[in-house]
Amino acid sequence: MTDRNDNVGYAEYKTFHVDSEADGFMLNVGGFSGDKGDGLVAHSGHKFSTKDRDQDTNSGNCAVKRSGAWWYSNCSVSNLNGDYSRSSGLRGVFWLEPSSPLKKTEMMLRCK
Repeated sequence: MTDRNDNVGYAEYKTFHVDSEADGFMLNVGGFSGDKGDGLVAHSGHKFSTKDRDQDTNSGNCAVKRSGAWWYSNCSVSNLNGDYSRSSGLRGVFWLEPSSPLKKTEMMLRCK
């Protein structure tokens, strides 16, 4: 992840698993390490929500409220699919800090 001040960091998970469509693409993560903080643990055990498929635990649709599909718990802890044009706030692209938007993110998977 790279923030708007060009500070680079990472979050790594020993366990990263997404369930099937029948299970709502539920996210399961564990074994965090990294220097950016654990921005996914709050989303673990939650289904993937989109604007047309509200599967979050919030009374509204988090994908609409946050301008992007994600594994929302109660709308925000991290949001890597937010609206990049938002310079800050809960609708932008962020990891733990909505007031510190990200300008670059990469999600990489290692297959065993």
